[in-house]
Amino acid sequence: MAWWEYLRERLRPATAAVDFNRWKAVMTQTRRLLASGDLRGVIDLVHRHRRSNTFVIGIAAQLATGMYRILAQPEDAAKKEVAALMKALRNTSVVKVNGRDLSRVPPNDNPVYGVLAMHTLLLDALLERNPEIRSPQPSKGEIDAAIRLVERQFRPEIMRELCRLAATGHSPSFYIARMYNWDVDCDRVAYMRTQTCGARTAEMIRQIGIGMEKEAEAILERDPTICLPQSYTEKLDAEHQTLLWLRRFPQHLGNPHVDRRLLEKYEIDPRWPHDMRLAHLEEALDDLNRRLERLAGKQVAAEKLPAVMPTAAPRSELPPIRRLEHPASGESAGARCKMKR
Repeated sequence: MAWWEYLRERLRPATAAVDFNRWKAVMTQTRRLLASGDLRGVIDLVHRHRRSNTFVIGIAAQLATGMYRILAQPEDAAKKEVAALMKALRNTSVVKVNGRDLSRVPPNDNPVYGVLAMHTLLLDALLERNPEIRSPQPSKGEIDAAIRLVERQFRPEIMRELCRLAATGHSPSFYIARMYNWDVDCDRVAYMRTQTCGARTAEMIRQIGIGMEKEAEAILERDPTICLPQSYTEKLDAEHQTLLWLRRFPQHLGNPHVDRRLLEKYEIDPRWPHDMRLAHLEEALDDLNRRLERLAGKQVAAEKLPAVMPTAAPRSELPPIRRLEHPASGESAGARCKMKR
C-alpha cells in the first residue's frame, strides 16, 4: 500500500468528502517539505488550509511521523519556526472547535493534538531547565493531558524504543525519557561521555544504564497487550544461561572476565561471602525463570491468534503507560538499582 493510500484509509471517512486529487497533492507537498526540512513551507500550508479539518489533520499526521526530527530536544520547542507551526495549528478550525487547552481535551486520535502534546512536553522541560526564559509554564493539567495524548498516539513508537533500550541500552528519545523521568539521567550520561572517562565515570554510566534497562523491562513485561520480539526473549535467555553456568561453577563469580554488568544488574557482588553470592544467584535465577515462563505464555497466546484478525480493540481499552513518580531528590535510575553492599 502506498503511503498516501495508507493515510487516506487512516483518515476515513473524512477523506471521502473532499477532492481526492487536490488532497493527495497537498499531502505530497507536505511530505516533500518535511523531507527537505522546510517548516516554513509547512506553516504556509497549514495557514492556507486552516478551515479544512481533513487537510489539517492530514498534514498533522505526516508531522507526527517525523516529530523525532522536529522535536528531538527541549531547545527545539523554542525555535522560531517550531513555535510558529504550533501557533498555526492552534489557529485551525479543528482546534478552535475542540479547544486549545489540552487539559480540557479528552484523549483522542487526532494527530493535531498529538503534535501539540509533544511540543507541550518539550516546552515544559525547556522552561524547567531555563527559568530565565519568560514564558508561561504549562499547567500540571496540561502536562498530564499531553502525556495521555502522547502515550495514546505514539504508543507503537514508545514500545519500540523501550524494547531497544532493554535489548541494547540505547538511550530513548527525549520525550520518552521525560515521560519516565529518565531525562536527567540521560543528560548526565551524555555529559559524562564528553569528559575523560575514568573508572568511576564508567561505573556511574553503567549503573544509570542498568537502572533504565531494568525499568524498561518492567514496563514492557507488565503490559499484556505487547508481544515482545524474539530478540528480547533471546537476550533474557542468554542471561539465564550465564547465571546457570555461574551456579554450576560459582568459583568463577570473582573472575574479572565474567560480565560485571550482568552481575550488577542482578545485584550479585563478587566480593560478598560465598553463601551470600549463591543466595542472590538463586534469587536471580528464580526471577528469570518466572519471567521467561510468562513471556513464553504470551508468545504461545499470540501464535494461537487467527490469521485474519477481527477489528482491533480501541486504543482506549489498552492499559495506559503510567508516568513514574519522581524519585527522591538526587536519586537516579542507577541509584535505584545500585547493588546492596
